Amino acid sequence: MASDGNTVLENISLDVRFEILQGSTTGEMVWTETQTGITTNDYGLFSINVGSDTEISIDWNNGPYFLKVEVDLGNGFQEFGNSELLSVPYALNTKSVSSLENLDIRGSVDMDPDSALFEVKRNDGQTIFAVYNSGSYNVMVGNNTGLSNLSGMNNVYLGTSAGMLNNGNSNVFIGNNAG
Repeated sequence: MASDGNTVLENISLDVRFEILQGSTTGEMVWTETQTGITTNDYGLFSINVGSDTEISIDWNNGPYFLKVEVDLGNGFQEFGNSELLSVPYALNTKSVSSLENLDIRGSVDMDPDSALFEVKRNDGQTIFAVYNSGSYNVMVGNNTGLSNLSGMNNVYLGTSAGMLNNGNSNVFIGNNAG
């Protein structure tokens, strides 16, 4: 936050109001939330979670919707911006699986524990996410993550080759070649 674009408003308290408008930037307000006592940091920045105080219950099929943000520095709310809420393409595909009430994936009893129950692969065939039947309860995301961990349990590996040299339990490795 900056006053007149030049003075950083560091370590100040402010209030923020969010409104979701239906149809246009001046459309009907269908949701609002005000968060008070937000404090900026030394750089005038602040972070808040929209919807953390007031549940958002909107039929998103009746859009478009716009998010209006207003800030009160102590002299009344001033509009800070107004922007259309857009969907990412893969979020639109959730409609096609909305009828799934339960997804149950099970390996056969005699399945090799080193074989994946299912995998998500890139176009080049490289596995980027896999679930195994080993009972080890490891989460591995990234190229070559945790490939040598055949006995460890309750681990999380995120990043290329994360956890490659680890056979332990209850570890978290984040970053390329971590662990």
